[in-house]
Amino acid sequence: MGRYFKTNIRRMPLRIVWSWGAGKALVLALRKLLPVPFYASTLVPEQLDLNPVAEASADPELLRRMAGPLAELQRMGFVSVMLYTVPILGPTRGLGRALLQQDGGTVCLLIAAVSGMSAQTSIHLLSAERAGALLGTSSAVLRMPPVPGIDVLRLPGAPAAEVAAAHLRRLAGRSLRQFGADDIKPFLREHQQRNIEYYVSTGLYVEASPADIERAKRA
Repeated sequence: MGRYFKTNIRRMPLRIVWSWGAGKALVLALRKLLPVPFYASTLVPEQLDLNPVAEASADPELLRRMAGPLAELQRMGFVSVMLYTVPILGPTRGLGRALLQQDGGTVCLLIAAVSGMSAQTSIHLLSAERAGALLGTSSAVLRMPPVPGIDVLRLPGAPAAEVAAAHLRRLAGRSLRQFGADDIKPFLREHQQRNIEYYVSTGLYVEASPADIERAKRA
């Protein structure tokens, strides 16, 4: 059985919790004040992978949630490269689509996720300067704390076209790494692993027990 991590809500910065919206923020803020640990129900594997999914076998509800933002991005010249899932455990259903800007300077992730009564469709754009710095722009409302070394512009809930345009404006005059379709999967794995390792180092992610893993598999 591989190692998985659970999110320690008590280590989540309060400013991040409040950014999630009034109802969810109030519940989680109260949980943070309790003298007992509280963990989110979704588990993240130690080594995160991307599993390609065929359009015909993808979750139809999640595809529908992606349709509008996808059309906006395609009109701006982004090309879909891969539809994928990640091997998390728990009640969350998620689907990701990786897109590539035609000039190869920007990777875009369109992500739809549903967990219980909560649902979010968001886009995340990433560009890498040749000097090594990462630039990101995201529409996510439900988000994790920023990771050092990644300069992220947050536009919570903004339309896909607005987020993409804001990101592309940030790239003016920068020398960027150029991505091809074959580069996307290793680049995203490296990026996600960087995030996981940082959250483990801060105590936001803690190792799940065998009982936690079995419980999440049944969810």
